[in-house]
Amino acid sequence: PDGVDWLDNKNFTFTTAVSTQNIPPIASSQFLCDTIVVCAGEQVNVEMSFIAPEQNQTVNASSTAPSLSNYAETGNTSGGITAVITSQFTPLPSEVGFHTIDYSATDNGVPPLTTQVSIVVEVVPSPGAPPVITGPAEACPGDLVTLTASSDFDSYLWSNGGVDPTVQVGPGTYTVEGLLGSCALISDPFVVNALEAPDPVISGTLFNCGGAPSTLGTTEPYASYFWSTGSTDPTITVGTGSYTVTVTGANGCVGTSAPVDVLSAPDPTAAFTVSPPSPSMPGSIVQFTDASSGNGSVLVDWSWDFGDGNVGSGQVVDHGFGQPGFYTVVLTVTTAEGCTDTVALTYVVNAAEVYAPNVFSPNGDNVNDELVFTNLEFHPGSRLIVYSRWGNVVYESSSYQNNWKAADVSDGTYFYELRLRDGRVFTGHVTILR
Repeated sequence: PDGVDWLDNKNFTFTTAVSTQNIPPIASSQFLCDTIVVCAGEQVNVEMSFIAPEQNQTVNASSTAPSLSNYAETGNTSGGITAVITSQFTPLPSEVGFHTIDYSATDNGVPPLTTQVSIVVEVVPSPGAPPVITGPAEACPGDLVTLTASSDFDSYLWSNGGVDPTVQVGPGTYTVEGLLGSCALISDPFVVNALEAPDPVISGTLFNCGGAPSTLGTTEPYASYFWSTGSTDPTITVGTGSYTVTVTGANGCVGTSAPVDVLSAPDPTAAFTVSPPSPSMPGSIVQFTDASSGNGSVLVDWSWDFGDGNVGSGQVVDHGFGQPGFYTVVLTVTTAEGCTDTVALTYVVNAAEVYAPNVFSPNGDNVNDELVFTNLEFHPGSRLIVYSRWGNVVYESSSYQNNWKAADVSDGTYFYELRLRDGRVFTGHVTILR
């Protein structure tokens, strides 16, 4: 009625002999020969083994504890020559008294044989409640928090091996066993959750030309900053060098960025020469030759803008300006690092002088058949009026194209007035002689 008690030195002596008889599974456990005395609220781990005594046999085992509500198997290796059942239970205060854990193991012999054994458990009243863990439920990666077990226990054993009422721990799940008299009471699990540490990424211009400063920041905002320069601002302005930033997130966790290197390259100096020099006449071919310096870097690109809608590339380019005017020629040079410089020069193309003929012969032989003013093609929009010797207008054009053949007038001397768009006026006489 009160369980099993040892009467000797806890040893059994067996005498065995070789037998051809079918033998049931053999039970083995340190808990078989004595009653397990446990306090209410105390966690208990039990192990039971069954061995198939005959060659090539296997054994399957199971267990039940109907009166222990928290009983559960935590492991079962049935199916081999050995079946090991591990189980765990924490009796409730309402379960004070005697209980049994019942085991059954069956082999695969012919016929199959079964072994049934029981372990007796006595649950006694606990002198107190299990310990309670208090402390922060969150921790940053790499940080420790302090967990405290409730007092009034004779000794403590934490799941991480600590033996004091308090322990320093990182993120994880923890329990503590408090010994009160002969009762070892275990707490509920206490979870310290891992907070996410910030992972700052530095953004900004990591390469500049000509030693210009770079502004660095982070891709996300944070509660606080500490740069490797000592600055605590969200952004810093720096020259060349290597930089990191340590930030604090909204949850209080700290993270440090990977280092970034800010690099610099010299700006080139753009320059070019011109031949022939300014000014020139319309239609003249002008050669532009690069004279730039990379200042230690290699020049890889030369882009020209001639100011008349035309562009070019290369170190030496030829270009002709078709009309008089002032043209801003721009050269942009680029180094292998991508640094650029620009230089501009104003090139002047003077208007061509207009020369008037004094005679032409519109006789259809295609020689001197038209009234042609030399270089008039460089003065578009010129206005021509031709008068007879009596002052009558015999020809008029608001945009003369050197194409009057005098088809409707007789030979003789005529007077002309040629007005250019630049305001100059040419007058004179011309003779028509067929």
